[in-house]
Amino acid sequence: TPTFLPGAKFKVTKLKASDTSNHPYEQIEQPQILTTNANGFIEMKEKPSEVPFLVIEEVEAPDGYQLGSTPWKWCYVLMPENLRPSAVQLAAWKQDFQCEVTVIPAGSYVEEVITNDPTTLLVRKVDEEGKLLDGATLTLMKGDDDVTPDSSHQVAGELLVKNLTAGTYTLKETKAPEGFVLPAENEWSFTLDANGGVKLANEEDQNISLSEDGLCLIVKNHKEETVSVTVTKVWNHDGNGQTNTWPVEADVRLHIDGERKYDATLNAGNSWTYTWSDLPKYRTENGKQVEIRYEIEESNVYDGYAVKLEKNETSDANVISYTLTNTYIKKDQKLQLQVPVMKILKGEETEEEFTFKLEAK
Repeated sequence: TPTFLPGAKFKVTKLKASDTSNHPYEQIEQPQILTTNANGFIEMKEKPSEVPFLVIEEVEAPDGYQLGSTPWKWCYVLMPENLRPSAVQLAAWKQDFQCEVTVIPAGSYVEEVITNDPTTLLVRKVDEEGKLLDGATLTLMKGDDDVTPDSSHQVAGELLVKNLTAGTYTLKETKAPEGFVLPAENEWSFTLDANGGVKLANEEDQNISLSEDGLCLIVKNHKEETVSVTVTKVWNHDGNGQTNTWPVEADVRLHIDGERKYDATLNAGNSWTYTWSDLPKYRTENGKQVEIRYEIEESNVYDGYAVKLEKNETSDANVISYTLTNTYIKKDQKLQLQVPVMKILKGEETEEEFTFKLEAK
């Protein structure tokens, strides 16, 4: 069942033949703009003797619909009932008015049905290779109003919105698909014209683009960059009289941005080494990508051993490696230690100085 559309606007131009060869037609009056009523109609009655030519073209589609790439235009030739134009004359009129021509004999009634397609927008969420990604959370707004997508469109990684009106819209991604990074700039503005044409506010943004036909917004996500963190335990007796009597295991902790997150146990069975893999390299903070800080802490305290934690140099920036060295110390042996101290401040920056005291127990 068709839906009758009010609010479509048509330009109506009334013409008659002119005596001037350079201008074979002249306007009888200024063009009119007629708007379809609640039933989707405009109606006109003209006499052939007064208005020989009537050119009607749609100039504005109803809200939520589009004109199309070639807006509807038609020429009607009103003639006395006993006259008919030749095929040559019809072809000439078609050429003159650049549209189709219909002859209406006096006393006749002609009804035209014009169809407008709804203005739709398709949003596709893809990876770097253009494959669809499911699991992103996207919202579309026009001003302060949420725009509801078509719930019947059930394609994973796609969002379809229908019956959009012209104006400025904002598309925002609040959650990236699993394993992918939320873009630093995760909010995009674009305008939609009355014909469904889309223009991005920032055409330089590499994370959003228009399809070649201009009917689809493509939002790209990049894979989450990951790191690995490896810790290795070394027992060092260095000829200090201790012979292969170190503890059977050691517990270590992995801290992420200063907070304890993961534990591991090192022993001979795993060659005193443990690796945490596929850890995210960045976190999003205030819309920006910030590198995550990973640190190692040893849980145990071993009598007679001094502990030294070193961060090793690696050729791969995404490989983090630590060595925990426990050195056996004789009771009467003096030891020079370098104790690194890091103060982590949360909140606003300060120039206040801090003093630390190191005590031996």
